[in-house]
Amino acid sequence: MKELRKFPDEEVLKDYDFRNLFKQMIVVNRDRLIFVVGSDDVNTIPYNPNAIPMAFIDSYDHKVRSTITTCYFGIFINK
Repeated sequence: MKELRKFPDEEVLKDYDFRNLFKQMIVVNRDRLIFVVGSDDVNTIPYNPNAIPMAFIDSYDHKVRSTITTCYFGIFINK
């Protein structure tokens, strides 16, 4: 919560170090990422990545050579 209170306005967002907010990330595969915010205790995160409830789910497309791939990402709030 302290880090969210320090979150900058959109004018200076490009200079914000997102590693402070998203200290941990779970890479399920190259098409699915889960950003973990909240407690640093990883023992409370479910072992099965399909059982991790995510909020703020979105996607982006990226191109590798001539193939366009969609990557899905979301935020898991670790309590």
